[in-house]
Amino acid sequence: MTFENSSVIIVIINNSQLHLREGRYGMDSKRNTIQRQLILDAVKKLNAHVTAEQVYDCITAKHPSISKATVYRNLSQMAESGELINIGNFYGSMHYDYNLHEHYHFICEECKKVFDVNSYFPDLCSQITGMGGFEIRGHNLTFNGLCRNCKSKQGVSQLEAEKDGGTEL
Repeated sequence: MTFENSSVIIVIINNSQLHLREGRYGMDSKRNTIQRQLILDAVKKLNAHVTAEQVYDCITAKHPSISKATVYRNLSQMAESGELINIGNFYGSMHYDYNLHEHYHFICEECKKVFDVNSYFPDLCSQITGMGGFEIRGHNLTFNGLCRNCKSKQGVSQLEAEKDGGTEL
């Protein structure tokens, strides 16, 4: 059911109100659709470096009519508009980040989790700019290796192997 006046549209779904952006939309504006809001809410709720598949699974638990294509399209548009960051394709899936602050990422090669690295090296950009006269408009730096949990598990496995007289490869 939709009620409309001249400045605000309110949509009621299953007795919950979802307020959409005020005003009319121009040809160049991104519409704040119900689907778009559901996708953004799912990204926030998952609180991780999400894939479209994870967002889709989260949303369809309560809203099974949303399509995968809608999720993929909206995530891509949100990344283009700066609402999310597309942090790259890891292990066959594009990952999106809701954290818009300057930071880097670490990907564990064992558990495949993506972690925020809350450091930023502004000198790196100025050094690269100075080297070749480049104009940097953005960058995405990712570190790979083992996270703390996987590293400790690997250490335990190594100790167990040594007790048995061999080494684990």
